[in-house]
Amino acid sequence: NNNNNRNNSQGFGRRQQPVAPTAAALQHQRAVAQQVLSANGTLADDNVLFMPLGGSGEIGMNCNLYRYKGAWLMVDVGIMFGDDYTEGIDVLLPDTSFIEARRKDLAGIVITHGHEDHIGALPFLWPALRCPIYATPFTALMITHKLTQAGLIDQVDLRVMDPTEPFQVGPFGLRWQPMPHSIPDSNALVIKTPHGLIFHTGDWKTDDAPLIGNPTDYAALERLGDEGVLAVVGDSTNALDEGSSASETEVKESLTNVVGSIGEGTLVASCFSTNVARIGALIEAATAADRKVCIAGRSMLTNIDIARRGGYLESITPALVTPRTLKRLVPEKRLIICTGCQGEENSVLQRVSMGLHQHVSLGADDTVIMSSKTIPGNELSVGKMHNALLQRGVKLVKDAEPFCTHASGHPQRDQLRMLYRLLRPEVVVPVHGEYMHQMAHAELAITCNASNTVLPTNGDIIQISAAGVEQVAKHEVGLRFLDGTQLRPLDSQAFRVRGQLLHQGACMVTVVLDKDTGKLRADPLVSMHGLTEDLAAKARNLEEKEIVRVVKNAVTSVPIKSRSQATIGRTIKQEMQAFSKTTYGKEPSMEVHVVRV
Repeated sequence: NNNNNRNNSQGFGRRQQPVAPTAAALQHQRAVAQQVLSANGTLADDNVLFMPLGGSGEIGMNCNLYRYKGAWLMVDVGIMFGDDYTEGIDVLLPDTSFIEARRKDLAGIVITHGHEDHIGALPFLWPALRCPIYATPFTALMITHKLTQAGLIDQVDLRVMDPTEPFQVGPFGLRWQPMPHSIPDSNALVIKTPHGLIFHTGDWKTDDAPLIGNPTDYAALERLGDEGVLAVVGDSTNALDEGSSASETEVKESLTNVVGSIGEGTLVASCFSTNVARIGALIEAATAADRKVCIAGRSMLTNIDIARRGGYLESITPALVTPRTLKRLVPEKRLIICTGCQGEENSVLQRVSMGLHQHVSLGADDTVIMSSKTIPGNELSVGKMHNALLQRGVKLVKDAEPFCTHASGHPQRDQLRMLYRLLRPEVVVPVHGEYMHQMAHAELAITCNASNTVLPTNGDIIQISAAGVEQVAKHEVGLRFLDGTQLRPLDSQAFRVRGQLLHQGACMVTVVLDKDTGKLRADPLVSMHGLTEDLAAKARNLEEKEIVRVVKNAVTSVPIKSRSQATIGRTIKQEMQAFSKTTYGKEPSMEVHVVRV
């Protein structure tokens, strides 16, 4: 189930609804983009183009392109999960048709870290791109797992890079800058250009005691500033929030206090399954309180296994028990760490809240610790789950005073100010956020002495040069969604039809006409789905008779000499649409079959 994979990432799940451009505007955009990108275009060879395909104007689905000396570099290839605007769709992916058409010029894909909104689309989009993938060790383990599941691991040139060494991808001179985040091995990407460095932040925060990985290297950031940073292309997720994100050490201390203070009942803690540091902190808190730990949730078990192979969580085994062993323990000796902090359908905590989990049942003496932030767009599902838990008498501990049960993996305003004080960029390009986050980020950057900013949306082609940053063209990009095993554009007919079926219902009519006379040979057969109620027999009979009468009248209204397949079909559709609109207030999807015998 794709919903279960939502536990694999933080900070994604909502997007703005763009206004569709007119056909004339699209044609103009493409013409300008082609001129800029053509051999005789206005782009100087030593200037850089930046083009987001996903993640600008939305939280999630990060996918960005850079162009330099005729070659393209892709940074991250993420997914986003469906929302209220995409009902019936689990997974959304960026539209990479622009770069697929230029595949021969794509030098490689660089991945900044292993969250789903940065790597999740690789198994689906790489077959159309077929270029090397560059990643640091832990991120490479996450990618390897995904590509193995997809049966692609033997085809992909996955290059595991030393995070301390610079490297070359085509004409791009690159190096990593490790940055604390909510997953091990997260990095900013430093791109060398003749005019100065481009600092692509990826997802980051400052943390002087991150539990796993190195603390923020302020001196290294200042040295980059001394070297000369032309532009920062940066994370805007928390740009509206004053202050600084908490340290993982602060969260660990709080969790230890919370777990130690609860003496009765079963404890359940839910967090993102890739937050290896948080899982380790919860296990240590349980051990200090003399509780045994059971891990519940497939994605969490998978990520713990990957973390161990990457050299993390090596000492946790003595604290872990199986679900069967857990049942034999008294409640006061149990702590369950599980998936489902975003209320995902069929996740462990969601099933527990409904009383549907095989091994975990909670009641009045039990407590759930929410060690997470509600991702924008998930408020409804999380609220519904919390209400279901409270109705069972379960106590909820959330990330609010006096508790610190979660730390964001993204920078707040003080941390952004710190970054700009050290890097001293000339220009700032805010990404990874909705427009309100990008705008707040841009306004803050100006107060930090950035001379220029631009707020991109997906498809904007932005030139970064010694003269500053400006949008020079736009190429309209759409969205794709995973439909079973197929990738489809979001504006596909299949999705539109499903939307109509969901909201308007469906009606199917079959009429049998005499091939010689054109008269009806039998009563029409009408099937209506999502429109009629399961009525009592008498009422159902009356309704069916009325529907059959409408179809018969539609047929007889057409002169016999004019009863072609198309005319009969069109007339029945019109009459049944009018009947459905009047009777049910709906305009169902109509299908008419005309059979001649």
